[in-house]
Amino acid sequence: MTESEKEQVYSHEATEMWQKYRQMFLGILPKLSGPSIKAYKEMPLSDAVGAALTERADNVNASSFAKLMYVLCIFLDGKEINDLLTTLLSKFDNIDALNTCAQELGIGVGFAQDYSFFDHCAEHVRDINLIRNIACMTKPTGDVKKSMFRDALDILGIPADIDDAALEQMIDEAIKPGKGVKHDFRNFIINNVIESSRFIYVIKFCNPKTVSQIAKNKVISQFVLKQIPPAQITRYFMTCIKDASDTCSVGKQIQELSDLMARLDFGVFRNVSQCANFERKRLGQAVFREKQLEKERFKAIVRLYLTVIYLVVKNLVNINARYVMAFHCLERDAKLYEVSLVTTVNNQKHTDYLALADTLCREGESSRSGYLARNRRMRQCVAQDIQNARALPVWKYRNAVAHLNVIRQCGEWISDISGIRSYYALYQYLVQRHVAEGVEPNRHDFAERFPYYAALYQYHSYVKDFVKALNAPFGYNIPRFKNLTIEELFDRNIHIETYV
Repeated sequence: MTESEKEQVYSHEATEMWQKYRQMFLGILPKLSGPSIKAYKEMPLSDAVGAALTERADNVNASSFAKLMYVLCIFLDGKEINDLLTTLLSKFDNIDALNTCAQELGIGVGFAQDYSFFDHCAEHVRDINLIRNIACMTKPTGDVKKSMFRDALDILGIPADIDDAALEQMIDEAIKPGKGVKHDFRNFIINNVIESSRFIYVIKFCNPKTVSQIAKNKVISQFVLKQIPPAQITRYFMTCIKDASDTCSVGKQIQELSDLMARLDFGVFRNVSQCANFERKRLGQAVFREKQLEKERFKAIVRLYLTVIYLVVKNLVNINARYVMAFHCLERDAKLYEVSLVTTVNNQKHTDYLALADTLCREGESSRSGYLARNRRMRQCVAQDIQNARALPVWKYRNAVAHLNVIRQCGEWISDISGIRSYYALYQYLVQRHVAEGVEPNRHDFAERFPYYAALYQYHSYVKDFVKALNAPFGYNIPRFKNLTIEELFDRNIHIETYV
């Protein structure tokens, strides 16, 4: 098809589309006036969404489900929202298509009472499509609250010479409204930290007072920077480092960038100047240009700093999700195997997450788990891991996974790690430090009673046998157990790529 023929087709389609949707656009245009938009901004987003969903939903179940999905999306970023809603749309659409085909063939298809929710798949598809259109919409950052500004400064790092009282006073002065007062520092923090999607993501999962240790740990930051393409590292190096030379090797560039982040605190940006174009004449071209270059350098430093933290947190969250699913499968499979995970000790009920693997392992060659029945050596290994796990607080491990405690507290232990070769290794070290927390390492019988903890503190890296013991509850399914406990099999250490 020639360009002329393509243009004719596009012109014809445009005419058809305009005729079809002309009245709709004409009805929308009056609502895009200045006063109307101002009224929308003043309306709470949740009220607007609730009104839209109530108007669109035909029945209570569909509307409630859609609202639930919207609330869930508040805690997700754009990619996660898209993945969740696209998957739901696909599933509901397939079920609806099956129902439609069955009706066309005259076959009666219905769902049991417990699953009657799926009788309304067409409504769910419509409502989720609406959610997908509005889920990523957020109100623009309004007045920056004191807590938000404090979190931003905590993530950047607090200078050693500023105590809490001085910091509180400085924040009050920075965010205090007033005409004729220069707010260069405040505006820089708002534009480059608080409104950054990476800051927003990190703050959801981590303690801002300690998460800065991720970027300030040279072992961690250099590992992350090595995952970024060399061309991007060079661009960051030339922008962030004063008097940088483009003859430096990539390894040297990574080392200098990690040194820069290790020394960083918000005091570096206190004197940033947000020069507007109208000040060019007053300052002079040379001074104006110098201030602009300095501001761009500061922006690049903040962007790289937040990127390093974001990549670590994002990968830890994704790895944690694998273990969340594993515990979900364990609880589901226990019901299928008719093995109770609930035990009673001293008239109190407890959850024994080792019960399923232990029961199936004891069944020997007649085990209902084909993996354990066919492989005597693996059965013995799992039995040993279960025995080792009896001395560990497996419940604490399960709760840490379920509630993302490891990610929230990662800054407290990450500075002690001796080295890192994968995000998996980092995650396992943090998990083991969390489980070992509360046991005094200076007690006289520490090494004898807690050999895993002793090795963890001695070598400052994760202990492989410790990983197997903690994950012994999944030993009833050998492939899953291996994938979760062997670093080389854990998705081949796949990690999140970035383009910064």
